[in-house]
Amino acid sequence: MASEKTAASRADSKIENALLKKATGYTVDVAKSYKLRRVEYEDGKKVCEFEELAQGVDQVHVPADLSAQIFWLKNRMPEKWQDKPDAGKLSLLKLDEMLGDFKHEAEQETE
Repeated sequence: MASEKTAASRADSKIENALLKKATGYTVDVAKSYKLRRVEYEDGKKVCEFEELAQGVDQVHVPADLSAQIFWLKNRMPEKWQDKPDAGKLSLLKLDEMLGDFKHEAEQETE
């Protein structure tokens, strides 16, 4: 039972790290093959031509992903980053305030 929880915790940690990496961007090494052409000249005339494959490494930058950033912020700090923070509470407070004003005006008119 404990090993299942540990395995799940490790998986959660791996996914959290992958999401963080995607949200912040990263650089990765990519192995590439290149075709090289070598030409030999003698007295200004082409004598021989060779083609060969060479291996190399390119560094590729993967930019930060805006969707991953939004997902992270909305889930880690919902009080600050939700779509409409406290919009429901604000409208209910305004409604209560307006009803209180109407009630107060109605009470003054009946007096």
